[in-house]
Amino acid sequence: MASLTPTVVNKRIRGLANVDLYELTYASTTPTMATLRRKEGFDKVAALIELYLMHLDEVLNLSRRLSRVATEAIAEDVYMIGFTLSIDELQRFFNELRQGKYGTIYQGLNSEVVCNGLRKYLNERQAYFAQKSEGESNKWKVRREKEGVEDLTADEMKERFDAMFNIKEK
Repeated sequence: MASLTPTVVNKRIRGLANVDLYELTYASTTPTMATLRRKEGFDKVAALIELYLMHLDEVLNLSRRLSRVATEAIAEDVYMIGFTLSIDELQRFFNELRQGKYGTIYQGLNSEVVCNGLRKYLNERQAYFAQKSEGESNKWKVRREKEGVEDLTADEMKERFDAMFNIKEK
């Protein structure tokens, strides 16, 4: 995927600091990590995650720097936990991790710090979608009540449909 070159990714990471990304990232049209893996292979996904990790390690300037082996291992962990995230959501997560939203990073990045932060991000994401879904459900419930639409079981709906179109069972 040409749009995911290291240069583009780094520019996009730097551009995220002052943007409210809830609706933007959750409505993302960028592929999920799983889709990218299927289309481009795991090496491309791992390289992308490693880029984020190297950028984070560089920006935080911690006393213990990530080794190449540690970067690769953390990238695998991030994929295994967050493979359903879109690339935009992954960028958002790393940006928020850098900002300390998921806890303070003291001496250096490690798998535990990154994975715990990712789990918190996924829980927050799940709560967001649950709240959004509940809100949509409530809107439909109010609309049904307002319009006098009754809740029907699947069998009742089938009976009414069959009656409307004169369908007789064979």
